Amino acid sequence: MNLEEIIKKHTIQNRLQYGKANEKAVLGKVLAEKPELKEDLKGVMKNVREIVEEINSSNLEDLKGYEIKRERERTSPRLILPNPTRVVMRFAPNPSGPLHIGHTRAAILNDELVKKYDGKLILRIEDTDPRRVDLAAYEMIEEDLKWMGVNWDKKIVQSDYLGYAGPRGFYHLFCKVLIEKGHAYVCTCNSDEFKALKLKSKPCKHRNLSAKENMEKVNKMKKWG
Repeated sequence: MNLEEIIKKHTIQNRLQYGKANEKAVLGKVLAEKPELKEDLKGVMKNVREIVEEINSSNLEDLKGYEIKRERERTSPRLILPNPTRVVMRFAPNPSGPLHIGHTRAAILNDELVKKYDGKLILRIEDTDPRRVDLAAYEMIEEDLKWMGVNWDKKIVQSDYLGYAGPRGFYHLFCKVLIEKGHAYVCTCNSDEFKALKLKSKPCKHRNLSAKENMEKVNKMKKWG
C-alpha cells in the first residue's frame, strides 16, 4: 500500500467515525503506521491536507461503500498458486440442468486464478451418462457462465469422443490399450453383487478374464449400442 492509499484509508475511517476528518488525527495515524515517514514530515503533511480536503467534500455514502469494499478485500482469502508456470484450469459440469451455487463457486474461483496468472480455462461438459442429460442444459450452462463474466478458452464435450473409430474414438482407443495391458476389464455383475463384493473387499469374478475375452465383451457392447 503506497502513501496515498494509507492516508486515504485513515482519512475515510476518521470521517466515518467523527463526521469530518481531522488533519492532525489522520497524520498521527499515518505516522504510527509508518514511522519512517517522519523523515519527510513536510511532504506527508501536504499530502494529508490535500486528501483530507478531498474526503471531507466527498459523498458520505460513497465512502461507506469504499470502506466495505476495502474490508472485504482485507478479509478475503488470497488466490495464490505456489511457483506457477503454465496455469490451465477446468470447469466440468454435468448438463443435467442450469448451474447451481456449487457450480458457480468453482467456476468463478477457476476463472479468477486464470485471470490472475494469465492462464487458460477449459469448459468440459461431462455428458457420457445419457440418463442425467438435459438437452436444454448445454445452452443454459454457457448462458449462466457468460452472465457471471466467466470466459473459457476451449470447450470439450465428452460425448464427442465416444465413437469407435477416427477422431471420435479417443476413449475407445485408450479403453482398448488399458484392457490389453491388463489394467481394465468388463464387469457384468449386477449392482447388488458388486456392492456385496466391494463391502467384503473381494474381487469381481470378471477381474481375471483375459484381454481377448474382455475385448470380445467390448465388441458386443458396440453392437448393443
